[in-house]
Amino acid sequence: MQRYDDLPNLLLWKSFNKKTLAKGLHDFIITNSNVNTTKGTETNIVNNITMNKLYYIDSVNSFPLEEFQKMVPITIPTNKKIYDNVIINQALILRELTDILMKIMHSEQEQVSEKVLDVPLPSSHKVLVIINGMDIMYQNSSMSDTKQAHYQLNTGLLRLRQCSNSSSGLFKAVILSRDLLNNSTRSFNSQKRSRYEGNSIYQFIAKFYADYSI
Repeated sequence: MQRYDDLPNLLLWKSFNKKTLAKGLHDFIITNSNVNTTKGTETNIVNNITMNKLYYIDSVNSFPLEEFQKMVPITIPTNKKIYDNVIINQALILRELTDILMKIMHSEQEQVSEKVLDVPLPSSHKVLVIINGMDIMYQNSSMSDTKQAHYQLNTGLLRLRQCSNSSSGLFKAVILSRDLLNNSTRSFNSQKRSRYEGNSIYQFIAKFYADYSI
């Protein structure tokens, strides 16, 4: 994953694995924070001003906790602030995803309002929203109402774009693609199955909402 400042407002990330995902989260969360990190046997102190905030919304229990803890040891007391700013939410249907996104946006807007009333900070914190398992959310939502599921999908994605487009680069989102259609080694039959199992939702996101995909 690129540096935060180089990320588009909405990225579809296809080529991730647990290690690269953990590294991307680590590089984002410590960019503007006070945190102890480990590299080999050495301990490095990163001292800056503001604290970034990471929201991880998941339907498949995929947060790379073990890999992340190796980079930011939870046993070091001064790292508690980092973990306080990593918020993990579970969403099994698209309605839950939309509700979580609305709460995130309201929370961030309230913090901006509080800063306006108080002494302005030297810089504002950056927000990164990671979403994994949107195919599962869509499948679960479609079981009761396919049209409503499609509406909720568009609503959630539109809210992401609206918030990121108006944030002056301080709010960005990354959707992790679980689309098996990207794997050229799979058979035709498995490709056909995945289309009807909902994985092609990522093709839809790439075409209509993502700035680009990697």
